[in-house]
Amino acid sequence: MIRQQDTDIKGTPELPFDSTALTEEQWSAMYQRLREHKILPLFSDAVSRIPGIPEALADTWKKEIYAHTYHTIQLQGTQKKLLDRFKDAGIPVVVMKGTAAARYYAALKYRTMGDVDLLTLPERYEDALALFGTLGWEETTSDWDLRRGRHRSFRHGDVEVEMHRFFASQKDQSQADRLDALLYDDIRSGRTDLSDIANGLVVLEHISQHMNGGIGLRQIIDWRMFVERCLDDAVWEQSFRGIAQNTGLEKLAINATRMCQKYLGLRTDITWCASADEKACDDMMQYVMDCGNFGHAQNALESGQAARVPSIRHPIQLFRYLQARGEENWGALKKHKWLKPFAWLYQICHYHPQHPS
Repeated sequence: MIRQQDTDIKGTPELPFDSTALTEEQWSAMYQRLREHKILPLFSDAVSRIPGIPEALADTWKKEIYAHTYHTIQLQGTQKKLLDRFKDAGIPVVVMKGTAAARYYAALKYRTMGDVDLLTLPERYEDALALFGTLGWEETTSDWDLRRGRHRSFRHGDVEVEMHRFFASQKDQSQADRLDALLYDDIRSGRTDLSDIANGLVVLEHISQHMNGGIGLRQIIDWRMFVERCLDDAVWEQSFRGIAQNTGLEKLAINATRMCQKYLGLRTDITWCASADEKACDDMMQYVMDCGNFGHAQNALESGQAARVPSIRHPIQLFRYLQARGEENWGALKKHKWLKPFAWLYQICHYHPQHPS
């Protein structure tokens, strides 16, 4: 049940960065933060309109966006052709992550795409693998993945597909089995997307899978966008909560959602996450930013203004401070509320010895 988003983008947003606010080193640090967290495309409409970007960096930034756009178009085309072949063969299949997660964004282009993840019914898995061979796709499955049996990988051109036998990966096998069973039940012939509830479970499980091996803002923003559109208090109480409990994801859902409210501008009229452990939310955001080397962003604040920032050696307190100050100071937020999750980036831009915020 997708609720119409209150903050759909209307035209290209204005990003009122003062061209004197950033040194070349600061511009480079900001670019690297976006790149490391796989959220560079979120600013694809703005990069050509921001004054003060060093010419060489602007060229690199634009080339990165062009490459992303090209890859997204190529991936969409290849994915559609492949899904058509599955339909012709009568093999039910659904897309997970990737374009499935991007449907909650204001536009597909804002979400970085990796490979294509597909899931079919267990009894049709071997048929799905055989289809890749018939279509001439090259298998690239690693030995470790072959032993694990979770998925097989195939490549065609620059597009790689992971064909999943199952998706869930949890210590409690019974919970993993219940989650996979829910996904299998949601696969329908002639439909290549999961329902919103099942899709949200995939997004949440994806976060869970990356919590031990490193996670970035892209996975967290996927969840934020889903909750914003689909998971108000009524949906949580009526359906999602019970499923999250049965699949071992309730605690993660509550803490991740509250974290998105504290740090990424998720609307606060969603109250089902009020029981979250506030320290766990802070620690989780700390971990996400550490995985993305947020420590480098602190280097951009080593200036005469840094003394005005509380506890610079404690990134979570620093991050909360930057977000709050950015929301106060960023004029573009009045017209483009979807930018709110990135107020911390704007505020970083305004710490400069000659340009107090």
